[in-house]
Amino acid sequence: SLAVRTIDARISVSVDMAHQFASPASVGDELSIVSSVDRSGRSLVFTRVQIFNVSRAGKLVVQGLHTKMYIDASKL
Repeated sequence: SLAVRTIDARISVSVDMAHQFASPASVGDELSIVSSVDRSGRSLVFTRVQIFNVSRAGKLVVQGLHTKMYIDASKL
């Protein structure tokens, strides 16, 4: 959602979310989060995130995909 807010201030809601856990992270591990917007259309936006464990040579911890839909705040 933060990646979406960097390109568009409109309100958006989650439509779909999927994630895959690849390896564990322990308390105290340093993590690096990389998120991006893959595509932003008129009503839908597709994002991706990867979290790496810097403390363990950058090993992938989890990756995910998130689809969001922009909504008209006046219709809430």
